[in-house]
Amino acid sequence: MYVNNQFNKSILLSLLLFPLTNIVLFVFNNGGAYLDCSCIFIIETIAINFAIALAEELFFRGLLLREMVFGFEIRPMIASVVVSIAFGVMHLLNVNSYATWNYAILQSICAFAVSI
Repeated sequence: MYVNNQFNKSILLSLLLFPLTNIVLFVFNNGGAYLDCSCIFIIETIAINFAIALAEELFFRGLLLREMVFGFEIRPMIASVVVSIAFGVMHLLNVNSYATWNYAILQSICAFAVSI
């Protein structure tokens, strides 16, 4: 029961922090040009980021981690590290869409650290 409570708290925390940090980074990376953006833009950005965070949490922690722990009976600590590595490596794929290699590597390291 304790593990589930900690698990639920980590999901809630990441769902709350992920959209906010993305908006702040987006605004400052674009020289503050989006500070005067419309309310609809802000709501869409928050909704998209919540959906992305929810999908990542459901896949990596809800499906992959649970399957490794309960299906393959891997110890939870080892499964957590493997899932965190996969989560970090997945962020390297952002180089195909918008990120430079330096940014993608930094993002991968941060994603791994947050996931662990």
